[in-house]
Amino acid sequence: MKITRLEVTSFLAGLAIVLGILFSVLEEETNAPVDDSTEKVKETPGSVPLERKSDTDNVITKKPFPKTSHIPPYPTLNRYGTDESSIQEDLKLTQQCFLNFWSLLKDPDLINLASNKSILKSLTGYNPEGIQFIPKNHPFLNERGELLDRWQIPLIFHAIAVNHIEIRSAGPDKIPYTEDDSLEVAKYGLYKNP
Repeated sequence: MKITRLEVTSFLAGLAIVLGILFSVLEEETNAPVDDSTEKVKETPGSVPLERKSDTDNVITKKPFPKTSHIPPYPTLNRYGTDESSIQEDLKLTQQCFLNFWSLLKDPDLINLASNKSILKSLTGYNPEGIQFIPKNHPFLNERGELLDRWQIPLIFHAIAVNHIEIRSAGPDKIPYTEDDSLEVAKYGLYKNP
């Protein structure tokens, strides 16, 4: 049985999505404070910082990424949801946030693709550089940290692969996957945006 490159890529992309969902669930369940008596584990440049609790305890926990950056929030979404833009332009602006993230951080795996909330967590500064591609106080972020469309419905992000994401608005009827939905695609790397 011969396995094609496309099958391997599809399998790895699916595996990455499943792991992202699993990590997101585990992260939400383990919000206990980390013991201050921790020892750093060897880190490589660009890696997620890790801590070892003690010599006798082989549990390794993730340290949070830097919460701030010297770089101010990107102005990409300044026109998002305003009368100056349309829903299609809003989605193109969101697409540009993904492209900015991928271009600057060079690693599409740094975006947790489990949900709108987890994606926005990466884009609002929870990344190795602490860069806010979307300001944390953007008027179209709800209290759960989800990016809303102009009808106050959370956008739907569908990961085809770690570097290929569909961005969907439910449209004026506020029901996803109907004729009035708007869709944009963000692609990075081997893929090219239209």
